[in-house]
Amino acid sequence: MKLQDKPSSFKSLEEDIQRFRQKTAPEAASGPQNAGLAMRMGLELVAGVAVGAGAGIMLDRWLGTTPLLLVICFFLGAAGGSLNLYRLAKSQSSNDENTTKDSND
Repeated sequence: MKLQDKPSSFKSLEEDIQRFRQKTAPEAASGPQNAGLAMRMGLELVAGVAVGAGAGIMLDRWLGTTPLLLVICFFLGAAGGSLNLYRLAKSQSSNDENTTKDSND
């Protein structure tokens, strides 16, 4: 049975269902996307600290300034990781605002 053969009440019901599916389809994909974003944010911070600490250990061994450069580079790595988190959150926030603005139009 084609759409033309159906009564008008079925046609309007099918149109309503299709509109509903189109509205809710992007929302269904937001769960895994948010989980991926959370994992990326965690890795950004851990990577910054790990790289800073690793660089500090290497420089301490090379220069013989044990724990001084480790501590300095650790905090520099933490600051760099935090800056990356801020940039990521800011870009994600602007993306969400654009998506919300587009869906309201």
